[in-house]
Amino acid sequence: MVKSATNSRAKTPAVTVVVAAYNMSRTLAYALESIRAQTFRDFETLVIGDASSDDCGLAVKKLRDRRFHWSNLPFNTGGQWGPNNDGNKRARGRYIAYLGQDDLWFPWHLSSLVETIQKSGADFAHSLVFLVGPDGKRLACGLPSKGRSYLSGTFPPSGWLHRRQLAEEIGWWRGHDEISQGTDVDFIRRVCLSGKSLKFSNAASVVKFPSAWWESYKADADVPQTRYFLAMKDDPHKLLNELLFGVAVESAVQLSPVMSIVEAAKAAVGGLQLNLAEMYGRERWPLSSFLKWRFQRMRRRVRRQRGLPPLPGKNN
Repeated sequence: MVKSATNSRAKTPAVTVVVAAYNMSRTLAYALESIRAQTFRDFETLVIGDASSDDCGLAVKKLRDRRFHWSNLPFNTGGQWGPNNDGNKRARGRYIAYLGQDDLWFPWHLSSLVETIQKSGADFAHSLVFLVGPDGKRLACGLPSKGRSYLSGTFPPSGWLHRRQLAEEIGWWRGHDEISQGTDVDFIRRVCLSGKSLKFSNAASVVKFPSAWWESYKADADVPQTRYFLAMKDDPHKLLNELLFGVAVESAVQLSPVMSIVEAAKAAVGGLQLNLAEMYGRERWPLSSFLKWRFQRMRRRVRRQRGLPPLPGKNN
């Protein structure tokens, strides 16, 4: 593993961790504690509110750790892209990592990614991310699936680490109104199209709780982070094994003979649509207009599922 040193404001940290926060201090506290539990200690953490109106700032203050810094944007951008851009511009680290306000890192997350990017010389590294749902469903996002690439896959930002200059070189995170897919999908797509090198760390190091699955912004929403954080603190390797077993079981169900024909057909159609879109060009009219309309419709639906109010404007 990579050696690290205790960080201080007097020296440049190896990693800047950017945490976009908005009105979920009850989960943010666990996310921040999972950062503080990292075996790699040479980091600073910028927790940036998207005009958050709850006590997210207090959750940062309670840590009493000079490596953690709170700021709040003056207006709501409606997504992680605004805080992420602010964090990229203020970062002092050689590398930038991201953590969702409702996600958790295993203790080896930063060390494995820093080791990967330093040994490979890559511009961008990422780890395997577990997705946990309220119905017990457990999925994993790692390398692109067969027939797909980084242009169309799902790779949650909580598993990313990249050179600090990368966002400036390929273009900053783009707002939802500018694009026809998720802002994180758009970012990693541009990394790929720019010819930058991407490397998988071969480490499972993130537990993600998709807010649309958990309806996380509703007042009575469950807070699964509590029990997962305590399990991680007690025995992270035991929790890792449980998650791996859950993913294996879920995969076995998906590949059962009863479902295989239907699932295979859906996967084939989805893959064909994505490949045709890339071949034609996502930015070309009329496909660009259709994809943007479809994405904005999906975005409005997902905001409702999460328990968020609609944003002002005709596209929100």
